[in-house]
Amino acid sequence: MDCLVGFASSVSRDLVCGALNQLRYLRSFNNFVKKLEQGEDDLIVTRDDVQKSVEDAKRKTKEISGVVDKWLQNAMSDIGKVNQLLEEARTNKMCCFGYCPNWIWRYRTGKKLANKVFDLEKFIDEGKNYVSFDRNATLPSDTLDILSEKCMNFESRQSAYDQLLDGVKNNDVSMIGLYGMGGCGKTTLAMEIRKFVEAEHLFEKVLFVPVSSTVEVGRIQEKITSSLQVEFPETEEMQRAQRLCSTLTKKKTVFIILDDVWEKLDFGRIGIPSSEHHKGCKILITTRSEAVCTLMDCQRKISLPNLTHEEAWTLFQNKALISDATSHTLKDLGRLISDECKGLPVAIAAVACSLKGKYETEWRVALNRLSHSKPINIERGLTNPYKCL
Repeated sequence: MDCLVGFASSVSRDLVCGALNQLRYLRSFNNFVKKLEQGEDDLIVTRDDVQKSVEDAKRKTKEISGVVDKWLQNAMSDIGKVNQLLEEARTNKMCCFGYCPNWIWRYRTGKKLANKVFDLEKFIDEGKNYVSFDRNATLPSDTLDILSEKCMNFESRQSAYDQLLDGVKNNDVSMIGLYGMGGCGKTTLAMEIRKFVEAEHLFEKVLFVPVSSTVEVGRIQEKITSSLQVEFPETEEMQRAQRLCSTLTKKKTVFIILDDVWEKLDFGRIGIPSSEHHKGCKILITTRSEAVCTLMDCQRKISLPNLTHEEAWTLFQNKALISDATSHTLKDLGRLISDECKGLPVAIAAVACSLKGKYETEWRVALNRLSHSKPINIERGLTNPYKCL
């Protein structure tokens, strides 16, 4: 008899617990809605993180597992289903002429919500396993404003700037050359073009690569891969070139600025695709020699002149903080020093900044040193224009 009573008691308890468990779909309906809304937000964040990890892996030319692709597809499908279920839950169906909730509909929908919340938590946890935690952070776009010198308000710069923009926007032009004396502001102008191109989203990817007088293919390759935020497993130069070329050709459009080029570059050896193999690849080189532009088959060759006397003096005053209160003697010395810098913005800015707040004697020493400096090669600009610093 005691066994029967115990069995009946156990069955009754299970029935009551089961009934209470079913009632939670009615009692916690609104709570399930909130949990699913939060789950939808978490799913979108996780999907975006997984997608970024996939893109990062592709940049590194790594293969993506089919499991990850399948998860992303399911994530897109799930987001739609969750949104549809939430819309259904928000309809708040009623019965008895609108005076009473439709308890049957509320129970069924509440159960769907609870099950979806549970499934979604497991699905999001799976997705988090596919997220890379060491992705390279994207550099803020305003960094260039801090790093680049402003010299764009001068009329002598504007003509070259307009010509460069015209060449960049022209689909029939793939190679552009900007040439001028060392220190005349070619790098600054190229940085301004880069900022405009990135702000207007004219290309899928924009790369700025310093070259210098000694061509080191490995270093150039490293600079490009660093800008692309990729890592190549190959150590041999030609293999890296093949991998780099493959990576660049996958970009629909790419704009490469090669700064301070002194001789003809072998793009094949570096891994830069030619315009014949990649119509969306446009290249801008800056160089001190027009001959280099010719050797590299630049379709547009743009000369950047030195600053005029008045432009040079304006820049000097700005950098040396010369104002109306400055003595006439310093102003006269500043004029002479500015003229000795031969209209080269880099030299003017360096010299003017070094004299800022200094005594008259130091200005005279600077003028004397500059006036006695002798150029060795006119294509290389002033010979040691910083000896006066």
